[in-house]
Amino acid sequence: MVLSQVDCIIYEGSVIEKILFYTRDDDVDEETFMVDRYSYNDNLTAHTIIRDGFFGEKIKILSTRTFRFEYVNGDVLIYSKQLKKNLKVVEDLLYTSRKSKKN
Repeated sequence: MVLSQVDCIIYEGSVIEKILFYTRDDDVDEETFMVDRYSYNDNLTAHTIIRDGFFGEKIKILSTRTFRFEYVNGDVLIYSKQLKKNLKVVEDLLYTSRKSKKN
């Protein structure tokens, strides 16, 4: 099995600007490439991550996926928005911090 992986994190000052991710599996002749672009609120907390890339084969382009962060009373909520196969843009709650889960 030959699996190659490269992760590259690009900083602007003390915050992450982009993360590049590439992996290649020679056994099944598949490649994956993704770019995450970060944007921040005025207080330097993550506001949005926009992900683009391809999976498996270069012709399998992933639809852009946007992760949106909300901060409410010390809790973190992460939403994921993406164009689905039925051509509708859907936003789902992907993650809720532990405090919100207890309520």
